[in-house]
Amino acid sequence: MSEANSRPPWGLLPKDAVELLRAKYWNNTKTLKSLLIGNTEFPIKVPLKPPKGNAALNDISHFQEFVDSWKSLYEQAEKESKQVNVLWDTVTFRSLSEQRLPAYLIIPDINSLARMLGDAEEQQLRDWQSRIVYILIHCPLNLLNALTTQSGQPTSVNCSPH
Repeated sequence: MSEANSRPPWGLLPKDAVELLRAKYWNNTKTLKSLLIGNTEFPIKVPLKPPKGNAALNDISHFQEFVDSWKSLYEQAEKESKQVNVLWDTVTFRSLSEQRLPAYLIIPDINSLARMLGDAEEQQLRDWQSRIVYILIHCPLNLLNALTTQSGQPTSVNCSPH
């Protein structure tokens, strides 16, 4: 049984959130394009599925990993001035008393999304942004529609005057 399948259905960990963001937003060409051009609005709010009822007691080690991993990510993001935020809820459990639990991961913008996903995505975004700036500076407006194919991938267009 894989590690992901042996965990309970609650308590999304940071590594799982990263993979969810990568699959749902970055590797989905249509959604990514929509984010880049502003048709899909930020912030992205990812539910972290905190435990309910006695679920935390049934897997106390996962409960501790869940809380500790998000606390660590939150502290690291603050230290590195990353613009991601973890929203916390206070929950009262009969057996565990009152606990502050991570409830949502908030991604405020495209740069924060790329930063959350990793170095390769940050570099890819910088490359796209520099291409967009070049296009906006050097290409006549009527050529902008010719810059993407049906798949949404950039194509080569010579914008220099003849």
